[in-house]
Amino acid sequence: MSKTRRHFKDLHPVAYWIWGHKFRVLLFMLVGMLTCYPYLIEDGKVGQTLFEMMFTGLIFVSMYVLCDTRNDTIVALVFGVPALVIHAAHYIFPDLFMYSLLMACLVVFYAYMTLSVLRHVLREPAVDRDTIAGAICIYLLMGMVWAMLYSFVEQMSPGAFMVVNESPSEMRTALDAGGVGLHFTVFLYFSYTTLTTLGYGDIIPASDAARSLTSLEAIAGVLFIGAFVARLISAYPSEDVQK
Repeated sequence: MSKTRRHFKDLHPVAYWIWGHKFRVLLFMLVGMLTCYPYLIEDGKVGQTLFEMMFTGLIFVSMYVLCDTRNDTIVALVFGVPALVIHAAHYIFPDLFMYSLLMACLVVFYAYMTLSVLRHVLREPAVDRDTIAGAICIYLLMGMVWAMLYSFVEQMSPGAFMVVNESPSEMRTALDAGGVGLHFTVFLYFSYTTLTTLGYGDIIPASDAARSLTSLEAIAGVLFIGAFVARLISAYPSEDVQK
């Protein structure tokens, strides 16, 4: 048991219970955001505000989940706290530079978190419900990290992605007016259709960097599913061992 986990156990029973089910709590937050964001974004300013609140809550939960070892805690504080501050500042004062800074900060934070959860899942000697929830979280976090990368690339190089029946200038106007939600959620949708190799064709990578990222995400999605299934199979003893 890590020092952080012992600390939570000594601090409060509720905090320790949440820590013992941390991946399930994170999964609940991720699924909740992915389920609700289309309806919130369409609800105007109120819905946009609710989405920003959900996104902020997700960052808080992610920081809590990441605080396992000393190094993980440092990363959570160094990148998580600035992301919260920049996110709040960008919501109050929408600015393209601040948006790019937020995406860069979140990419580092969630990429490290994805690797941290992956390390935890692979090191578990036996698979339980929380381990399975952790593996699902990795898959969802991969899609979110790539969505942030896509958003960052589009910000740095306008026109890197083309939306069918929507010009680059219209995408730029949406970014200028809408904060994180209106722009980021477009790439969130595109990222998961790429990760699952579904690809409806309504969003097209137009630059070399965009095409490279989409190819890597599609490969990562397929490889992760294969590795996850192999991990589940290896967690169960063979018939010879059982005998």
